[in-house]
Amino acid sequence: MENELADSNGFLTKWLICGPKLNIPEIVVEEEIQEKFESKMREAIPDDNFTVPMNIYLDETCSGQNWKYWYGGNGIFVDISNFYRLICRVEFYGATQIKSSEACELQLCLWCYPATDVWVNGEKVLTHEAAVYKPMRRAQTSIKLKKGINDIFVRCQNLGVRDTRNIYGMQLIGELSGIENILPDKDGNIRQLTEAADWLDSLKLKEAHLLFAKSAPPVPCTIEMYTELPHKSGKNTICISAPWENGSSYDFAEGYKGVKVIIFLHGQSLVRSFEIMENEKPVYQKVSGTIAEHRKNVIALTGELKKKIDSDNPMDTGVYYVLARMATNGGFISEDDKAILLHDLDFVDACSDCSDFALSALLRLFMTYDVEDQELQERMKQVVLRFRYWMDEEGSDGMCFWSENHTLLFHGCQMVAGLLYPNEIFSRSGRTGIEMNLLGNKRCSEWLDIVEKKGFEEFLSAGYMCVTAAAILELVDFADEIVQKRAEALLIKLLEQLSRHALNGSTIGPMGRVYREVIIPHKQEIQAIIHYINPEAPQMFTAWLAPFATSHFVIPDHLTDLMKSQVSTVYNSGNAEICLVKTDNYLLSSVSSPRSEEELKSSMTLFEPGLYGYQQHMWYAALDNDCIAFINHPGATNDESEMRPGYWYGNGLMPALMQKGRILGGIYHLDQKRHPVNFTHLYWPSFSLEEEVLEGNWLFGRKGKGYLAIWSSVQGKPFDDVLSGCEYRFVSECSAFICMTGSKQEDGEFTDFMLKAKNLNPVFALDGMSLEAGGEYHLVYVPTKQKEKFV
Repeated sequence: MENELADSNGFLTKWLICGPKLNIPEIVVEEEIQEKFESKMREAIPDDNFTVPMNIYLDETCSGQNWKYWYGGNGIFVDISNFYRLICRVEFYGATQIKSSEACELQLCLWCYPATDVWVNGEKVLTHEAAVYKPMRRAQTSIKLKKGINDIFVRCQNLGVRDTRNIYGMQLIGELSGIENILPDKDGNIRQLTEAADWLDSLKLKEAHLLFAKSAPPVPCTIEMYTELPHKSGKNTICISAPWENGSSYDFAEGYKGVKVIIFLHGQSLVRSFEIMENEKPVYQKVSGTIAEHRKNVIALTGELKKKIDSDNPMDTGVYYVLARMATNGGFISEDDKAILLHDLDFVDACSDCSDFALSALLRLFMTYDVEDQELQERMKQVVLRFRYWMDEEGSDGMCFWSENHTLLFHGCQMVAGLLYPNEIFSRSGRTGIEMNLLGNKRCSEWLDIVEKKGFEEFLSAGYMCVTAAAILELVDFADEIVQKRAEALLIKLLEQLSRHALNGSTIGPMGRVYREVIIPHKQEIQAIIHYINPEAPQMFTAWLAPFATSHFVIPDHLTDLMKSQVSTVYNSGNAEICLVKTDNYLLSSVSSPRSEEELKSSMTLFEPGLYGYQQHMWYAALDNDCIAFINHPGATNDESEMRPGYWYGNGLMPALMQKGRILGGIYHLDQKRHPVNFTHLYWPSFSLEEEVLEGNWLFGRKGKGYLAIWSSVQGKPFDDVLSGCEYRFVSECSAFICMTGSKQEDGEFTDFMLKAKNLNPVFALDGMSLEAGGEYHLVYVPTKQKEKFV
């Protein structure tokens, strides 16, 4: 059993959990700045009114809720994170046991986001007093274990606001021989659940349609096969559900993009998920008709995607789909669409997070079309006049005001709302509509001042460039003439940036903010904009296209040619220095870390070696829009974690990174006292490559006439989680890598390219943290001196 703790780097991974318990916090905090308001709320959330419960067993109760078995797959954290659209107080508990062959003393290290208390054998040994949004905090103490069974209890208290990380991990440091992580089991149910979890962990996916296990299922289980991967709502399209009762393998039909294996046991479900990347191919439409006809058809298809609200998803809204339908049906609102609009107005009225998203579209709808329905008119006026348009207005809530896209949406909504109701009084500010319009217009102009000067903070963002484009369209259509012209020029610049980074019709590049869609560029939301511009690009749809269909903005004709152009450039956006080399056969693009020039002090997002990362994607190498590679330091050890940074997106700790033409190098230093994940990993597209070679510490790949080579100072170990055959892990505190792209035109045959790459003879000197390659490439890891920002 000691091997289990060694394999998990000392983390306790067997837990019973209870909760979360949610309630409205009875706290009054006076603070105008939203970020400071939430920080003070987090400080005020914890209380000491608690007694560790007795009789902790499966299905026994604690604070009115049952204890459940925690199945975290390959994870080292207990992770019950969630998204809360309205502010609430979150409390949950964890319990486990440590069995020791002898009395001993160990170091206990706690990693957490919530305010957390830890008890060992009924004695409180550690308190982490304040909850945080980011980054994860660490606390350490010495604990004395008695011979035999030692009880561990954890209490977590958090502020639920937007994306909230209800996460903790507990690590033992010291001599772990004779130490075993177990769970209390009075009736054998825990043993059965553990056997089921071990069986799920043993599953391997082969040939895109075969599941293998170490044995037949310990109890009958269910296989669910999906034609599409999960959307942001968390819902899949279930195509087939079938039982798996006997045998150690299961053969399901080819062509599915996702599979879930589900065991229902003792009142709870244990689930193992697989995604089949070889079936996630770009979809191309048959090109016919004019560009105008193509774009009208895209909007029509977009309008068909959603005609009802998902009642299980509190964040679901539908106004953009209604707007898309109205753009193609002459402005008609059906009874079903009226119901959607009333639902979205309720959503906005509650000042839920992302209310600005929905309000922006509602305002555009009412400014563009004559809405004759009296109920809609009255409800719209009521909601708009009492909405909270900025942090200086009356009220407290969980809306995010300060990110790049949210800021412009709030200012644009304020401007348009004042235009729609010029003579009314807006209750939270006491301003008239005319005053709101003027102030909103001024704030939009100030936002433009910043972005025109320094570029986009959320540059190339797969999820947020669509939002930002829609927000800019508010200015293009409804701001004063000077702001309109500036907004139009900026939007063209945004679209040019997306187009310049397009390889085979998909935008591929580092990103200021990204989610897990990073592994499928042709399915990212910005793909919908690229497809809307260029019918030859892979199909993708998003409701954020609706503002384009209802705007007078004209998409420039040169963007399609820009997508197909060869590029070699270095440019700045936000605080990022972005390098891009693109040919017909490959793309290599990265953010320099550190920049070659002085940091832009006005930027919120820094790119420096050793800084805590968040959702910044640092680099891509690509041979096609479904054939990409990159290395990152994951925020968690399993793909289904809700951590930000995630498994495939962002970095726990930032690397040193430098690109010279078609060669990119990087150095990571994983300080285990600052971040608990002890490996970096490579996303490698075996499923898409036509030829690949593993030779020592080198990986080589070919697709078409494009070539790719990656060397690591640490030999990579293949690893499968949700994805199979796509990952190599590099377990080391310090490591370096070299990536080189090439083509038949530049390098000759694939074997010639391989020889060229190997002749770089990369050397990583650990004592100086320096990387040399090819005589001309030299990179040194110099830890940042920038001050960290904790939230």
